[in-house]
Amino acid sequence: MSAVQNIAKHVLPERVFLSMQDESQTWLMRCPCGHETSVWEMGGIRWKADGKPIRWGQCGGCGERFFAQVYRRPTNHERHTISNGFQETMTPMSTQRDIRVDQPGTMVRFWIDGVGCWLLSPADQLSLGGPVEPGSSKQTADVCMLSNLSRLHATVARAGESYQLQTERGEVNGRPVRGETYLKDGDVITLSRNVRMKFRQPSVLSASAVLVPDGQPWPRMFSGKETPGAVDGIVLMDEVALLGPGSDAHIACADWDEKVILHRRDGQLCVKSAGWVQLDGHTLSEGSPLGDGMVVSGDGWRFRAEVI
Repeated sequence: MSAVQNIAKHVLPERVFLSMQDESQTWLMRCPCGHETSVWEMGGIRWKADGKPIRWGQCGGCGERFFAQVYRRPTNHERHTISNGFQETMTPMSTQRDIRVDQPGTMVRFWIDGVGCWLLSPADQLSLGGPVEPGSSKQTADVCMLSNLSRLHATVARAGESYQLQTERGEVNGRPVRGETYLKDGDVITLSRNVRMKFRQPSVLSASAVLVPDGQPWPRMFSGKETPGAVDGIVLMDEVALLGPGSDAHIACADWDEKVILHRRDGQLCVKSAGWVQLDGHTLSEGSPLGDGMVVSGDGWRFRAEVI
């Protein structure tokens, strides 16, 4: 126990201390590596508190310090299962709202087992920029990076089946860009010294595109009021996005035996596969809509989708 926990143990009545310990163990922080560590494990105390503050913590898995939101382990109507060494939270499907891809500003985060963290944007354009001062009323980019980018540094916009980069401070394949330029598969975009990305359109059957780090990981990034975290790639989704093995997948999942298809239907984000698909443990029909926070699994694969 930490010094503050030892003091609480010796000063407070045992009943009160045990209640404090139990509640502190329900408050968690998630490291970018994916490991969850409780406030109590990190030597802290959080008792009779509410809200979700953002603070520094130290991961009980990789040991690294990180900056993240504190949140409480779900209880009551939410159920928990332990699988493959980590805890996943499943909310009854009747309480989950569908993921809408026809609403402005929608951004979906995917936690994919064995692959990493990906963002999916269904909009026709995606703006990239740096952070703004807390409390600022200025417009921010769709995706903000903890870097020296300007507030609205660049935009990648879909134009039919092609894409344009719009920026006043950037390069494509080492060539300065001041204004607009069309992108082609394999182009390398440089926005600053530590923000380089490769543009990909891997499938001839889909106009969806992908942005992935080139040469080095991206700085931590966030969308809206989310906690900054590591991201392995961004999908700019048109009608369809593919996950799985093969060079035509938008999100490469080399160890999967089958492809999973994300697609639009009636403004919803839906999923289908040649094999069976379970949503929060329920086997459903092909092309079922995804709900916010839903765990999707099949034969040898699994991911969680959440709106941010």
